[in-house]
Amino acid sequence: YQRRVHGGGGHMKPTLKPKNACFGSGPCSKPPGFRPYTDPFGILGRSHRHPKCKKLLQKAMADTLRILGCPPNYRAGIVPGSDTGAVEMIMWSVLGSRPVDCFHFESFGKGWNTDLVKHLKLPQVNSYSCPFGQLPDLSKANPDHDVVFTWNGTTSGVRIPNGDWISDQRAGLTICDATSAVFAMELPWEKLDVVTFSWQKVLGGEAAHGTVILSPRAIDRIKKEADRPERPLPKIFRIRDNLDLLDGNVINTVSMMCVSDYLLALQWVESVGGLHGLIRRTDANFAAIEAFVKQYDWIQFLAKEPQIRSPTSVCLTMSTDRQKVQAIIKLLDEENVAHDIASYRDAPPGIRIWCGATVNSDDIDCMLNWLRYAYLVVADGRPAFPPNLKPTNPNFSSGPCQKRPGFAEFQDVHSVLGRSHRHRLCKNRIVKAMKDSLALLNAPSCYQAGIVPASDTGAMEMIMWSLLGPKPVDVFGWESFSNQWVSDITKYLKIKANVYKAPFGQLPDLSQAKPDHDIVFAWNGTTSGVRVPNGDWIPDERTRTGLVICDATSALFAMDLPIHKMDVITYSWQKVLGGEAAHGTIILSPRALERLAAVAKEPIPRPIPKILRLAENLDLLQGNVINTVSMMCIEDYLHCLKWANSVGGLRGLVDRTNRNYGVVEQFVKENDWIQFLAKDPTYRSTTSVCLTLKATPAQLKQILKALEDEQAAYDIGAYRDAPPGIRVWCGATVDSEDVRAMLQWLAHFYKTIVVDAPTKSKL
Repeated sequence: YQRRVHGGGGHMKPTLKPKNACFGSGPCSKPPGFRPYTDPFGILGRSHRHPKCKKLLQKAMADTLRILGCPPNYRAGIVPGSDTGAVEMIMWSVLGSRPVDCFHFESFGKGWNTDLVKHLKLPQVNSYSCPFGQLPDLSKANPDHDVVFTWNGTTSGVRIPNGDWISDQRAGLTICDATSAVFAMELPWEKLDVVTFSWQKVLGGEAAHGTVILSPRAIDRIKKEADRPERPLPKIFRIRDNLDLLDGNVINTVSMMCVSDYLLALQWVESVGGLHGLIRRTDANFAAIEAFVKQYDWIQFLAKEPQIRSPTSVCLTMSTDRQKVQAIIKLLDEENVAHDIASYRDAPPGIRIWCGATVNSDDIDCMLNWLRYAYLVVADGRPAFPPNLKPTNPNFSSGPCQKRPGFAEFQDVHSVLGRSHRHRLCKNRIVKAMKDSLALLNAPSCYQAGIVPASDTGAMEMIMWSLLGPKPVDVFGWESFSNQWVSDITKYLKIKANVYKAPFGQLPDLSQAKPDHDIVFAWNGTTSGVRVPNGDWIPDERTRTGLVICDATSALFAMDLPIHKMDVITYSWQKVLGGEAAHGTIILSPRALERLAAVAKEPIPRPIPKILRLAENLDLLQGNVINTVSMMCIEDYLHCLKWANSVGGLRGLVDRTNRNYGVVEQFVKENDWIQFLAKDPTYRSTTSVCLTLKATPAQLKQILKALEDEQAAYDIGAYRDAPPGIRVWCGATVDSEDVRAMLQWLAHFYKTIVVDAPTKSKL
């Protein structure tokens, strides 16, 4: 690049453009040198609980703490729902035992204040606010109170300059949303008890996952029974019950694609000099803008005081009207010079330029030259196998599931990575994903679909938290996840419900469902190998007044479902289509929408976290989202849908699944040492096929290890609370010849470990 002087006369159109025009403040520009994703760690389609994946999760957090220079006794973990989920998890889980001081000076901080006052209804909240571009009086922080604040105002261009105002003798916790500050600024870690962030900001990672960093004081507070807040907590917020997330575990399924991408970003950080290298890059970018602003009197920082100006999310105003500002932004976007630089929706009119470390200063210089030009122009005028052959793909995990055949690498064909999810290009892709899903499922034309945070768990909890309460509930549980919904409804939401349960491998009495009750169930038991055979038991839509709410995450796209009999369907992309986790989808009937409209007018009296507030966010059915999504995951899902149509659509997917299940069924008939966990053929699952073996637990463990060591089958152990055995995923992305090859290896190792080994021992 040639550095250009931001001056001179005339309106000559610049000839050089930035190599990377992504200046959006979330998701942010990918790291320099980003290449098509090729699964460098060999983990896509693997269970996130497998030691290989868990080690990578642990590494991600350990490297994060090390690079940031956190004290050695601080801990970190991955949580659902991006930074929003991280902040709300903490607030919902720890606040209430002390008064709270909330300092907010931009949109997200204001959202946390709303959570505290309106939804958590804490008895004593002191709210300190100020206009955009300013800081509230931080000296009002009481050391005996819990303090909630953002370090950097992503939407206002204001940052907290230092931590001098935080007492070293404090009794309360300091809870800091630092999502656009970590990796770009020096933070006083000893003064911060909880720090949250999302990977999508300074490191240019993917969204949908959040990180919490906890001090010993914060961990002590979480553990203390006396401080346990008495309020219903969604599963995805129960950090007290899931503190093992600080050891590489997770509350719900993560996208290993996103985890890999984050690890690659951390590798890049090391290559540019670690934290100090990132800060230098950020400061250089900010300095270029600072020099530009000093040169021209038609552009100003929104933050008037230099010491509080953010060096990452740089907010600027221009001496012209709103329409001309929009025209300037449009010109720069259409010229592929600067994407997604409009100020945040509730901020003063202007532009917001991301100057984090993944942006190159030469691109900043180039963009600014175009900004000057635009101002002047606009304001101024993817053979039967004996054991010597192995499966082509040994991934038989039941979640995340095997990627679609032919998957080689992620290609950003539509250039959405690093772009704002609110931009029309990204929004159109989101809308297409939902429309194509409904079309592929042959859903009634009046049904609508939307993307929600935190995978299928988040989708189900959003529905239960948002819709249940007005009517009695019939809930059916017969495996791990449906039993979880029973727990949510009865223990956490404290709704009086009729609970119908059955042991693993069986179905409860579905005929107990009443037409005037809401009905909650899972169509397919991912952990029990049991499915609902049909919808004959569901009350006719002409007579029922309750809603039918179905968790169909391991059934959809693999079985014929009576969608017209269900009012709410939830699923995650990671199952039958082999997409990525972390995002959920809800499909709603008109009756469900009517309930939502009623709830919007007369809310159900319970605290609802922001990421579960469906009634307030019905525009997600039009392509909007509650919080930031991973466009990498969305594009991967669109490729999954395209592949599904290439194999014959829904009928093709069902046929492929049934073919795989048929191979397993024939194998079981031919071998008396293996049986289905579900004894009744009519309700055996065709996707998550659960089997028991005539073997001891130790022998079973040996078989599983041998299959993995031989690279013949990964992640097929039974679910942690299910009877010992194996669980083979037979969804449509799996090739039937691979299933046949894997079963031959299973027979081989059963013979060598169970049949032959005792004989050799006697000899």
